[in-house]
Amino acid sequence: MVSKHEFYKDYMDSILLIDDDIAYCELISRYLNIEGFNVTVCNEAKEGYQKAIAQEFDLIILDVMLPEISGFDLLKKIRERKENS
Repeated sequence: MVSKHEFYKDYMDSILLIDDDIAYCELISRYLNIEGFNVTVCNEAKEGYQKAIAQEFDLIILDVMLPEISGFDLLKKIRERKENS
């Protein structure tokens, strides 16, 4: 059987996970690592924003209820910064 990563490897490899729930991040990143994805985990919005603008990621998994800022607002900031760079 072909793994999901083998199927998607031409399309995505690196994933940024931004969520304040540490246990959730550990679970999701462990599963994605097993599937062969490179996962970067950030547990704070500021750190996630900095990573998102400093590196290229194929996918961002973003909590919409972060304590510091809404995930929707964070996504808007990331998009605005990426479009203007």
